[in-house]
Formats: sequence, C-alpha cells, structure tokens
Amino acid sequence: MTLSLLGFVSTDGGGRTGTYTDANGTINLVMPFSSITPVTIYITVTRTTINGDYPSDGDDQIKANLISYFESLTLGDDVYIHRLYTPVNLVPGISDLEIIAGKTAGSQGSANIVIDPFELATLTEANITIA
Repeated sequence: MTLSLLGFVSTDGGGRTGTYTDANGTINLVMPFSSITPVTIYITVTRTTINGDYPSDGDDQIKANLISYFESLTLGDDVYIHRLYTPVNLVPGISDLEIIAGKTAGSQGSANIVIDPFELATLTEANITIA
C-alpha cells in the first residue's frame, strides 16, 4: 500500500494525528506525527579586516553566507560553531575572526548548539550581529 504524506513530517506518536490517503484515494489511515519545531539561533561575528581588501558590502555578504549555510541544515542537525567559520571566511579581507552563537541573544558562546530530533535550527539577518 502506498501512502500520501500530505505534508506531515514524521510518525513518532507525538500526540498529534493526521489522516493519510492510500493509493486508491481512500482516506482510511490515521497516524500520529510530530511537527518541526524551529529553533531561532543568534550569532555574533567579531572580525578584524584588512584595509582595502574587505568589500564595502562585506557585512551583508557574511550575513547572506551564514543564512545560506543554515538553509542547508536539516531536521535535528546540531549547530557546530567551527562550521560557521567557513561561510564567513568566504568574504575576502578578514584577518581575524571570532564567532559565538546561542539559542538566545544572551546565551551566546563558543559551545556547539544541540538541536533535538524534531527541531530545525533557523537564522535570520536580524539575529546576526557583526562587530
């Protein structure tokens, strides 16, 4: 029997149910599922630049690169701080760099951020500080 998922994420018995349709179009299966819980991440990038080498839109490039990286993450992927350096270092003219992150602006640090199996780490431009 083939099932149509109708946009549901998983079947882990998470307290919610959804109705599934079989290959014949008959709605006859009720299955438990869990929804994705977004986890907002806050990042502060402290960088030292090389005069003349850092582009005028360098801060915007850093933000775009970090957001692009987060868009590649999947359900349950932890946020590894060391992996955040690569998208930032794609911008030329950076001579020194420190990155801290956290689930709140006040909890940022250098430790990796654990994401639970049904959570998805998300990042917006508003939650990135460049210093």
